[in-house]
Amino acid sequence: MAFLKTYKIVLTAKSPVFIGAGVSMEKKEYVFDALRKKVKIPHLHKMFLGLKKMGRLKQYEEYMLDGRDDLIRFFSKAGIAQATYDTWMKYELDAGDAVFEDRSKKEIHLFTKDAMGLPFIPGSSLKGALRTAILNQYFFENEPERSKYEKILNDGDISNQRNKLLGKEAKSIETDAFMKLNRISNKPRDILNDWMAAVKVSDSKPLKLHDLVLCQKLDMNVKGELKPMPILRECLKPGTVVEFTLTLDDSLYEISKEQILFAIKNSYQHQYDVFMKEFKVRMEPYPYSIFIGGGSGYVSKTIVYSILQHPRGVKKVSQIIDGTLGYKAKEQHKHFRDASLGVSPHALKMTKYLGKSYTMGLCQIDII
Repeated sequence: MAFLKTYKIVLTAKSPVFIGAGVSMEKKEYVFDALRKKVKIPHLHKMFLGLKKMGRLKQYEEYMLDGRDDLIRFFSKAGIAQATYDTWMKYELDAGDAVFEDRSKKEIHLFTKDAMGLPFIPGSSLKGALRTAILNQYFFENEPERSKYEKILNDGDISNQRNKLLGKEAKSIETDAFMKLNRISNKPRDILNDWMAAVKVSDSKPLKLHDLVLCQKLDMNVKGELKPMPILRECLKPGTVVEFTLTLDDSLYEISKEQILFAIKNSYQHQYDVFMKEFKVRMEPYPYSIFIGGGSGYVSKTIVYSILQHPRGVKKVSQIIDGTLGYKAKEQHKHFRDASLGVSPHALKMTKYLGKSYTMGLCQIDII
């Protein structure tokens, strides 16, 4: 069909990338091999059958109710040899630069995997990142209209329910930008009117388990100081290449791959100018850079800065983030002080791999 244009998207991870499965494992659910710096993830059904066969189920139940030990200590106390419990493992991965304190091993957030247990990136994750870039470009190109969006944001209620903060305002802005198809004329905000239906992104090709590495969440302040956080994530290693299929349907809405790449380039440049440069990180030299996945930060997923710019954006983002927090969290994180620092949020999401610090989720993107 002439109105369908098909391309290959090649995404190259330039830093660790985390696409969360919404599943995490506590310290009692995985094995940390300290000598080899490996983390072993058990196949729960196999392990259950093995424990049952060995008559260790009761002991395992008692272990799960006791918060002190981890899984490798349980195996040792239960007299289960490594050669035996290794047969119950689903896979293992490098612990990388993640730090495991003996008394407070951290939970591991797992990467999205397909029905065969292989990691992949859902098309919706990449399309969401493209949508944000395209929306940013919409604001860049509509300077006269931006005062209207500024007013919408500035007049928005940031005192309502935390999980609905500025939801109505964001919906109004997206309606103007995307709801142009008029397929349901009496419901302009209906999802069927969204012209991004013309941009179809497949799920990625399956990746390999050895493409994963364990990374620890780090927060970096404007002084460049890194603060380790008690969260570990299965991440794609830098250098991993991920392929998708992109289909553009001109019968719904005409947008070219060149326009998409232009939006990506401008969006990254803008994010660097209004946020990342405040942390003294360098601007990456890749032709087209995009942030994707969990831990890539507030600015990469939102539009406040592209509407309000800097420094007004700093003040508004500070108010928004502070408004989403409970009283204790407000006092702990102190986002209400961000304006005095000249940047909000006041932490850049980082991690380490092979001893080098990286911003989370940075990829080079090509559309071929």
